[in-house]
Amino acid sequence: MSLVPPSPRQRTVRTGGPAGRALPTPPRQVPLAEPAAPKAAPFSPLSLGFMIVGGLALGALVLAATLGRHESTAVAAMACAVAFIVAQRRITIVAVALIPVAASSASTQATLPVTMLASVLALAAATLFCVGRLRFRPAHLWLAVLGGMALLGYFYPAEPLAASDQRLPILIAVLAGLVVVGVFVAEPPTAGVVLRVITITGAVAGVLASIQGQALEGRLEGLGTNPNGLAVYLAAPVVISVGLALHRRNPLWLAPGAACLPALLATQSREGFLAAVAGAAFLLLQGRPRRVQVLITIAAAAVVALPGHLTALASLGAGSRPAAELASDNQVRLQVAWFAAHTALTHPLLGIGLGQFPDYAAASNGLGVYIATTNQYLQLAAEGGLLSLAALLALLWLAVSKRRAGELAIVRAVVVTFVVAMFFIDSFESALVALPFWACLGVLLAKGEIADG
Repeated sequence: MSLVPPSPRQRTVRTGGPAGRALPTPPRQVPLAEPAAPKAAPFSPLSLGFMIVGGLALGALVLAATLGRHESTAVAAMACAVAFIVAQRRITIVAVALIPVAASSASTQATLPVTMLASVLALAAATLFCVGRLRFRPAHLWLAVLGGMALLGYFYPAEPLAASDQRLPILIAVLAGLVVVGVFVAEPPTAGVVLRVITITGAVAGVLASIQGQALEGRLEGLGTNPNGLAVYLAAPVVISVGLALHRRNPLWLAPGAACLPALLATQSREGFLAAVAGAAFLLLQGRPRRVQVLITIAAAAVVALPGHLTALASLGAGSRPAAELASDNQVRLQVAWFAAHTALTHPLLGIGLGQFPDYAAASNGLGVYIATTNQYLQLAAEGGLLSLAALLALLWLAVSKRRAGELAIVRAVVVTFVVAMFFIDSFESALVALPFWACLGVLLAKGEIADG
């Protein structure tokens, strides 16, 4: 038996076992203080200087517009001054605000609100990048390629057929979307905020479209876009509603999607209906084991391959549109797709120029019809060159290829919804349709890989 007394750190605890056996007590744990919550970074002198200069410039614009009796311009400039100040502190708020602003101004086809707010966002982002509060990421290189090719295609088109004023709204919509992605990549927003803004805005827009929309040959159109564009825009809120209802286990989240469904079905758009179904299916499958995903995919492919099923599936969502019209539409789409692919291969570097394809198709001997590509990927390749298409595909791969969990999985499903829809519509020409896509793409690019569960 040892005569050395145990040290305070090695005191023993007697147990009910044999004599002489003892267990050392664990060393006493000293509780550590919880780390303090990070404080918001104060304004640096350089950032404050940029904010003062920008505020004074916008204030001068307000004064000039007021003296010139341009009340609407004065109000817009005042709103931009407030947005610029807010962006210096929380730039993601201004970026998210572009989504409802585009929806509110779409019915009147007014591009000024989106133009001014996107300009303020770009100015604020440039300021924050200069002072080091925002940092460049690898994804910004691909965004720079898309933006640079769009500017080259607008100012130096290879086939200058369409007037520049006709193509300016397209340039504004594209650049506004790229600015939103760039801001989100540098300063990631909360995924739930973006999803809720898209859902609530879409639900309100869907109800207004059902009430105020007009019928084009029996198909609903509204919010300044055609039936296919309106249907694709409403498909995203439907997918988000399903995702939030499953994620939150609250069926009340199905209400915004239900508000969008009447307008979506009234468009009789196969494109929008297919995009919504594809997004919802991806949402339900992405959390399943890989074996289950493969089995479900094989079963779905076998059902589609059955005689007559492919034709029936191709007409889903078309409503009361006659079969002859759908067959003619399919044939025209195929001809335009071949012509767009040929145009992209004959102009591989810079393309024919931003917004030039309809005029180029009308002036060509191969097609001779003023028509859009009805395929965003082919349009990007034909008008912006193969490098623009490669940049978009690289961004999509970086965003969608990674597994996500929680609300990020819903964001991923929304991007897949637009990926499918872009095979059938030109979505980048409309800020209303494209901004939800750009916002969700930016959220995914900013977030790292998250394991399911």
